[in-house]
Amino acid sequence: MLAVASPGAAQPSTDVIVLDLYPHLDHVHVGSMIRVTDRDGYDNQPSFVDHDRLLFVSDREGGRTEVFMYTISTGALERVTETPEEAEYSPRVVPGGGAISTVRVEADGESQHLVRYPAAFLGRDRRGDAGAGRAAAAAADGPEGAAAAEVERLAAPLADIGYYAWAGPGHVALYRVGDPSSLHLVEVEVEGGGESRLVRERVGPSVQSIPGTTEVSFVDVGDPDRPVLYRLEGITGEVEEVAELPSGAVEHAWLSDFTAYMGHEGTLYRSTSSPDTPWHPILELGEAVGSFSRIAVTSGGRRIAVVVERDAAVVERDAAVVERDAAAGSSIPEPDRDLSADLAPDPESVGLSGAALRRITEAMEAHVEAGDVAGVVAAVMRNGKRVYHQAVGYRDLESGDPMPLDALFRIYSMTRPVTAVGILLLEQDGLLDLDDPVETYLPEFAGQAVFENSSDTELDRTRLRRGSVTLAHLLVHTSGIGSRSSALYRAHDVHGWELPLEEVVKRVAALPLFEDPGTAFRYGMHSEVLGRVIEVVSGQPLETFFQERIFGPLQMTETMFFVDAEREHRLAPVYRPGAGGRLAPHEMESIPVTELRALASAGVGLVTTVDDFLRFGQALLDGAPGAGASGGPLLEPLTLERIRGNAVPEELLPLLPRGYWAGSGWSLGGMAVVLDPSAYGHTAHPGEFWWDGSAGTRFWIDPEEGWVAVVMAQVSPAGGGGFREGFRTLVDEALVERRRGAASGEARGAGGSTGIGEGNAAGRLPPE
Repeated sequence: MLAVASPGAAQPSTDVIVLDLYPHLDHVHVGSMIRVTDRDGYDNQPSFVDHDRLLFVSDREGGRTEVFMYTISTGALERVTETPEEAEYSPRVVPGGGAISTVRVEADGESQHLVRYPAAFLGRDRRGDAGAGRAAAAAADGPEGAAAAEVERLAAPLADIGYYAWAGPGHVALYRVGDPSSLHLVEVEVEGGGESRLVRERVGPSVQSIPGTTEVSFVDVGDPDRPVLYRLEGITGEVEEVAELPSGAVEHAWLSDFTAYMGHEGTLYRSTSSPDTPWHPILELGEAVGSFSRIAVTSGGRRIAVVVERDAAVVERDAAVVERDAAAGSSIPEPDRDLSADLAPDPESVGLSGAALRRITEAMEAHVEAGDVAGVVAAVMRNGKRVYHQAVGYRDLESGDPMPLDALFRIYSMTRPVTAVGILLLEQDGLLDLDDPVETYLPEFAGQAVFENSSDTELDRTRLRRGSVTLAHLLVHTSGIGSRSSALYRAHDVHGWELPLEEVVKRVAALPLFEDPGTAFRYGMHSEVLGRVIEVVSGQPLETFFQERIFGPLQMTETMFFVDAEREHRLAPVYRPGAGGRLAPHEMESIPVTELRALASAGVGLVTTVDDFLRFGQALLDGAPGAGASGGPLLEPLTLERIRGNAVPEELLPLLPRGYWAGSGWSLGGMAVVLDPSAYGHTAHPGEFWWDGSAGTRFWIDPEEGWVAVVMAQVSPAGGGGFREGFRTLVDEALVERRRGAASGEARGAGGSTGIGEGNAAGRLPPE
């Protein structure tokens, strides 16, 4: 780690590398490794502008370092600064407006100042100078000179600045070069730069802003064998110890206001809440890039940038990155390719007719032959035993690849029950109450407006809402929040895959409600808000919480937000009816799940397998005995009651006056509950609960009969000739037929429903 050096000093030859990370259980996969630079020379000090753009410094312009910007999606490299008499270091985006700042080494080679470029600087001619001499000449230079004159020197009396971090837009923490080194806090928005307050001496050269706060972090290296990470509140100056670091470690960066990455000796670590083991190794990069320095992280930690020395770097662009499973040295679990081996040999032993279950396969094959779907995977479990699991048709029509049992499916709104269970686990832990107002955890919802008329969404026709939005309102869609597909939310770009969850939720909070809380059912973006609540209460990114609290305990090893390269060949494409009724590829979203997105959507973002979701459904049925942290069930009896029962007040029923909505309630578990089977148009039982996704997936749980069923295809619109309703009918027939056979002494082996085209396929699609 180097302090800012004078322009004439020899700099090491380094490269900047960007890694896309895919969280999985207690480690991460590397989806891709992008070599931003690949040359002899100094390329260093990366900092993200957003999820797609990266700033760094390079000495490729005559030996003096300038700021460059790399756009990851296009590979475009753009020069940002042009200061031929000075050198620029440590580019950062200034909070609250888009300006950038740098440490500038002046022409004398000794003075090192903090400067700020204007807010529009990334979008125009980028010549800049903080000196009065060039400012005077700027007037004669037209627009270029005007840009130069706007560059501002901050904390002007301090000329020995090595590194810095913003603590909100008005305060900055400065690492001052010296013996000893020291950290100072300065208010920059006052005349003269404000008073410099000494925070601590003997600090390390890694000072980092903490997202969503006015805090920064630094490392105390007074005892070199025991470096300690601290948080510094930028306004009050209050200092709080976070955790010890390994001897010699200082590099770190924050994913969020509660989780950090730390790099040491070629290994990437993630912070934990355990005082005994505060850092958990999640990725070994040593064999791919050697030891690395500097860490820059996008919001949520799904993309990082590191710096490697040239002699340690792997020059091949697609070099394999070695991932580690840090759990007691065990290997990363491989997908179970022979899933059929787990089938109960005798379905009759759990009260289901084997002959009737075989008709499910025939019915699904008929749907494939009819061109309703490309392929299907379906499974049934009763009394904890899987009695049916079959795949038919094709995963990919173009390649002719058959549908595998472990195919990966986009489940869209079936993500919602997972998020709801996350909230209920936190309630079970005593960390929140469902009657809590959401602004208890997300202050941006305080004082939210509501439209005077929900059908008139002009922003000037609102009033203050009556009552608070509670977590319970969010769980049962009675908060007044709208749908991501609504014209209002689309017009204001509320749901974009390029936005982190925190920003999506802030945009939801900034718009008026459609109705007062608790006065109407409106299927909407409640799960995104709940996902952010999970992050704030748990102190973990949503992906990490899901892995540690749900996916890990239930052994759901194939459920994720992003599909890495090793699994991509099992991802089923989405199809839609095309010309002549033939299925054609359908790109439902602008950014596919195989590309790293800023948003891990708590409402529609998960990808999974039928087997994994069968495990999830079984947990909702029996609580997952032994999967809890203390060896008990993952879900306690009271939590199961909340998951299974209708929680929408009677005066708000029916939910909507069409299709299955008319016969359904909604549970705190994020699922529909059957109240009136006659409104369904296909087989359904009172008390059964279920939900589906907009690309052809669905699951059902019947607590009375003790079975779970899951069926998945990828087709949109999701009707698919009624294949899901037909599957549900045949599952029930297998149960009834077994009863008849037991009563008569023999199981009926033929006849019964075909399951083809049965049920009301029309009007079966949820709003999103």
